[in-house]
Amino acid sequence: MAMAPRDRLRFELGDTDTRLPLFSDAELDELLTENDGEILLAAAAACEIMATRTAGDFDFDSLDQKSFKRSKVSAAWSARAEALRERHAAATRGGGLNVVAVERADSYSDEAEGLDATGHVRAGWWNPDEGPV
Repeated sequence: MAMAPRDRLRFELGDTDTRLPLFSDAELDELLTENDGEILLAAAAACEIMATRTAGDFDFDSLDQKSFKRSKVSAAWSARAEALRERHAAATRGGGLNVVAVERADSYSDEAEGLDATGHVRAGWWNPDEGPV
């Protein structure tokens, strides 16, 4: 059974603790609306919001010698937003395969030197396997 868009968005965010959600249903619905229902883009936007919310967090050491590196939380949310945007981009361009036009610039010819279009030795050239003409 497929998940509802809001539930899928919560899943992408890891916002699955119903006792202490990161976002309200209304906030997630708004993010989905703003991003035309694109779950990965809505999740990236939510991660950016979380990065902003946690940007002021600071590192500290407790009295019992435990260290808390809360300043890394914002960077982690930002990295998650970037990863989600990359996933969305890969999905929308066909699995991440880029197709580009290539133009040769090394003066290469499709015809081998000394051969005509049919593969026969041109006049004035000789086949090294047969000796000079």
